[in-house]
Amino acid sequence: VAQREVRELSLDQRQDEFERTEVLYDMGEIPRTDLLQAEINLLEAEENLRQANWNEEQTMSRLARLTGYPAGTRFAPEPVDIDTGRPVELDEAIAEALTNRTDLRENEIARELQEIRIELTRADRRPTLDIDGNVSLSQDWSDDVLDVDWSVGLQLSIPVIDRGTRSARTEQAELGMEELRIRREQLVESIRQGVRTAARNLEAAEHEVHVSELRLEQTRNQAERARQEYEDGEAPRSEWLRAQVEVSSAEVALEQARTDLKLEAIAFDRALGR
Repeated sequence: VAQREVRELSLDQRQDEFERTEVLYDMGEIPRTDLLQAEINLLEAEENLRQANWNEEQTMSRLARLTGYPAGTRFAPEPVDIDTGRPVELDEAIAEALTNRTDLRENEIARELQEIRIELTRADRRPTLDIDGNVSLSQDWSDDVLDVDWSVGLQLSIPVIDRGTRSARTEQAELGMEELRIRREQLVESIRQGVRTAARNLEAAEHEVHVSELRLEQTRNQAERARQEYEDGEAPRSEWLRAQVEVSSAEVALEQARTDLKLEAIAFDRALGR
């Protein structure tokens, strides 16, 4: 939905840009190449909007199938408040990711289970002592005396020759533990690197939004000066129209930068396991 809204805004801006560029071309103020480029930008914006609508329809259809709603059901997403202006403390972010990430917790559980397997395989190689006891009670119908008969047996088992079967199972279990340990180290490094990358991307997206805001403010100021100069007869109308085109382009760039920032904030939260 957010993608479609951005594409709609972009199409509106590109339409305005094309119309103003066309006026400039008719006035002989710009070459035909600029008009053709504006037309290409407009056609690309139309295609991007069609693609965004198609993607949204496919997403709605999948949601309807998954939730059991009738085909064609429209879902209205709830607005998500994403804090995109928070400072990134890298060490704290990495520590949070190492605590939250489910893939790392799954590795910890697997290692605990593997430790149990190792203990069980090692126990097969140790001597075992079994105690077997039996108690029987009997009484003759003509006698009041209760006869008690009991027995106790001990059985000691000592593994002598197993042709290396138990040792092989133990070694295999220990090898599995080593593989899990290496896998954990790789996961930790991957998580650290993923958080660093997500943090850099988030900071870069925040910077781009700030720069885009400054550019838009600058182009609006230039457009206002161009309008005043045109009304005062100090500049041709083409300068004012050209300035308005620059404002439209800056507005599209800012909206795209804000959308990218939201996506990077989501990616950052995902890297932290939130």
